Amino acid sequence: MGHRSDIDGLRAVAVLSVLLFHAKLASCSGGFVGVDVFFVISGFLITSIILSEMRSGSYSILDFYERRVRRIIPMLVTIIAVTAAIGCWLFLPQDLRHLGEGAASAALFSSNIFFCLTTGYFEHAAALNPLLHTWSLAVEEQFYLLFPLILFLSRAQSHVRSILTIGSIGIVSFAASVWLTAAYPTFSFYMLPTRAWELMLGGMLCLWKPSRLPAPALHFMSVLGLGMIIAAAFVFSVSIPFPGVAAALPCAGAALIIYSGTPRMSLVGRILSTKPLVWTGLISYSLYLWHWPVLVFTRYVYMREPPTTVIVVAMLGAVLLSIASYRFIEVPYRRKRGAIGRVQMFAVAAAASFAVLIAGLVIFRFDGFPSRMPPQVLYLSNARRDHTSYREHCLYLPSADITHGRLCDTTLGAKTASDPSFVLWGDSHADALSPALAHEALQFNMYGIDGTLAGCPPILSTDISSAPDCRAFNNLVLDTIWRQHIRTVILAARWALYLERGYSADYDQGAPVTVSDAGGSGPSAFVSGLQRTIAALFSAHVRVVLVGPAPEVRYDVPSVLARQVLFHDSFPVGVTRAEFDSRQKTVQDVIKHLQMKYHFDVVQPSDRLCDHVTCLVQTEGFPLYYDSHHLSTHGAEFLAPLFAPIFARGRMQGGGAAYD
Repeated sequence: MGHRSDIDGLRAVAVLSVLLFHAKLASCSGGFVGVDVFFVISGFLITSIILSEMRSGSYSILDFYERRVRRIIPMLVTIIAVTAAIGCWLFLPQDLRHLGEGAASAALFSSNIFFCLTTGYFEHAAALNPLLHTWSLAVEEQFYLLFPLILFLSRAQSHVRSILTIGSIGIVSFAASVWLTAAYPTFSFYMLPTRAWELMLGGMLCLWKPSRLPAPALHFMSVLGLGMIIAAAFVFSVSIPFPGVAAALPCAGAALIIYSGTPRMSLVGRILSTKPLVWTGLISYSLYLWHWPVLVFTRYVYMREPPTTVIVVAMLGAVLLSIASYRFIEVPYRRKRGAIGRVQMFAVAAAASFAVLIAGLVIFRFDGFPSRMPPQVLYLSNARRDHTSYREHCLYLPSADITHGRLCDTTLGAKTASDPSFVLWGDSHADALSPALAHEALQFNMYGIDGTLAGCPPILSTDISSAPDCRAFNNLVLDTIWRQHIRTVILAARWALYLERGYSADYDQGAPVTVSDAGGSGPSAFVSGLQRTIAALFSAHVRVVLVGPAPEVRYDVPSVLARQVLFHDSFPVGVTRAEFDSRQKTVQDVIKHLQMKYHFDVVQPSDRLCDHVTCLVQTEGFPLYYDSHHLSTHGAEFLAPLFAPIFARGRMQGGGAAYD
């Protein structure tokens, strides 16, 4: 196979789509599909090279890995080293600690595993890790540890055996991607088993060669393929389940373009072969590696989304860095094979990788070197840890405990009391309120049961995508209430998350949350589930207290307050009362509707957190939140007076009113 300039152009399309997505420019809401296009290209090129060498009898596994080392390691080590150095200068200790973990995992080509275990690609926390994008390199290198051997062994038997083997593995991988995207979306996004089919699709273009089509058909295929990639880049968004079936669109588009470019250039192939696109494709590896750290550091210092002009300047800076890296790092190491021998290359690559691995581990081991920071910065930043101990003990209850009917054994309040007086039932927003309830329960010599599970609102007979065990857990909580004759239940959750089909782009990012029951999915399923919960409690003469929504902030409160001190900025961090009312309008309407029907008590955190103009994010110089929407222990205790009347009224002994 001769040089394919159209593939250089296709690389340009891929990297530009990723860049536009990360920069939030040109409404490229699905530009993350550029990585999928890269996977198809990589699979095609690597398979082409290996097959060519196998046919000529010159294939060597050492030669293959030497080329991979020369291609990947020099730029990757440079990026990790520069990013870690800048992070030591700019980052708060906890952010630097996380960066150290990312650096160590990137050096071992396991960053996809690290990020799979720690954060989703589209979540807010991921946007602050400048090495997040190395997950795709990890997937590729893990693939190339296995693929050459599989291809060599199957090829040794027959060409047909190669097609059947690679095709079968690809089909299984695609099926796993479809299934796991629905069941375990973070795993499906990051991990090799659900991404291998994309690389193998490129490989199949070399292995299986159908009869050549006439030129008009090839032109049509190329236009269709480019249209599929563009459609995915500009129509998809973070709310779409991905990869799964959706990834087939950009991958098939890339495959059509690659196929239609051989043996003669297609219409789109000619466009992709133009000099600007070819040049962009040549620097695409450096540009991919540089653009994300540049964006992360820009946003980190700016603290909110920078103006378009700032983003454009940052991206121009990334382009200049990419040109320099291509000229002085990529090209020398890839071309000077005689000057830098194989043994020396492997030794230098291993030493450099080991050095950045150790640097990352040291950063992690010493907690991001907190002594770098002024005391006030550390004081504010440490509010990230200001969450209740119940979070560790109760919020992530193991599935085995739920199956065997065991709730968290940590109690809220005075353990000297004879029987539990109340249950706190809900998700992590309910858990965040536990210090307030524990404080008030102590005042009245009472205690309660913690019935919280992450991502699980207290709505019965309903399935929640964010918590696979939610239905069983809610049944367990209800059964506990009945068995222990609990007289008061306090319901709390991040209601808007479940009622509005997922995260609000203004307040958070993440995989969509699906609420469904026997009658369907969406807002109606949420309202029906909440109504079932309240009705079940009232039928048992249980007093219901529903806690309304707390204001959600657009920023990680402790981090931004600390960075404001560090970078001498003072933009308003909180939300206005009007913004809060707008965000929670649907939730409040549902609460009012159900309250009119069942006459339960409602506690509104906004009564204490907000006035008519704005909502608080800190009091007495300390944050009321430990992230962008969970109340800190300090924040919960600030709300404690709101719950005093609930405990005082009948000392938690009152029953529920009749319902219609």
